[in-house]
Amino acid sequence: MEKKMDVYRGFGFSDDDLSLLFKNQPYCFALSEDTILDKLSFFVGELEYTPSYLATCPSLFPLSLEKCVKPRNEVLKILKERMLLGSKSLITLVNYPELRCFHAIASSSIERMEKKMDVYRGFGFSDDDLSLLFKNQPYCFALSEDTILDKLSFFVGELEYTPSYLATCPSLFPLSLEKCVKPRNEVLKILKEMMLLGSKSLITLVNYPELRF
Repeated sequence: MEKKMDVYRGFGFSDDDLSLLFKNQPYCFALSEDTILDKLSFFVGELEYTPSYLATCPSLFPLSLEKCVKPRNEVLKILKERMLLGSKSLITLVNYPELRCFHAIASSSIERMEKKMDVYRGFGFSDDDLSLLFKNQPYCFALSEDTILDKLSFFVGELEYTPSYLATCPSLFPLSLEKCVKPRNEVLKILKEMMLLGSKSLITLVNYPELRF
């Protein structure tokens, strides 16, 4: 155990840091010396995380560097380069429930991602709208250009929704236009004509469970 603690100390961990790390994640001290060395070489040496910061983020240590942390760090860099992620940190991304969307986005070429963003911009989306949309629903950027175009043609062109409104209603984008959104929009129009629905909106209606609908 003392040799393991010496590895941590070699990267600048104080006794207080070690105490906090042990309190938050005892697993960190069950790792082999070589594994601790590899992880700290990356976290401290490459990412320049401080020992005091790492002591408060112990969930990084159980994760595989090669299978999880490094790939997700590459995703993080790409998303920040494309100004889609703001101040999100690696610790946020490794725990993100929608990581598959991030990988789909990161695996796209820069040119293809720019083309997708250009489709959104063509319908009036500002950079702030795109940033908010990504924050709320990364899936919107994993869609193909044709799918984005079809959805925005309906939402903006036909329903006259504004980009700023759509950025706050990202749950519309994963839904099938033909199987869900358009049929429910027709029902919405009929119910409003019959004055049976009050002020209910399409976003409310498409989120109703099938049986309730």
